[in-house]
Amino acid sequence: MNTQPKWPARFLNRCIRRYQLNGGSRRYFGIECNFEPTCSEYTRQAIEHEGALKGLLTGMQRIKRCNHHDLHKPIKDPYIAGTQTADISKTRQSTPGNHSHV
Repeated sequence: MNTQPKWPARFLNRCIRRYQLNGGSRRYFGIECNFEPTCSEYTRQAIEHEGALKGLLTGMQRIKRCNHHDLHKPIKDPYIAGTQTADISKTRQSTPGNHSHV
């Protein structure tokens, strides 16, 4: 059971919907999404099912994979609830030469 407050998820999904209605990546970045559904729709679905934090992180992982600007057809990669949850512990991976001490 998701115990997070519902308002952050609603707020984020409204922001995503406004982004989509105003032209999305084509308008703001001059590119088309490489995936179907689009990265913004995938993120919206993830937020709806996982809550604001996990859903946003799941969407960010998807956006990181969206880097093929010369694709002719979109890659079908639907969001499936519960199978693509972002692992929060892996979002702060250290890179070689990065020796941060907390």
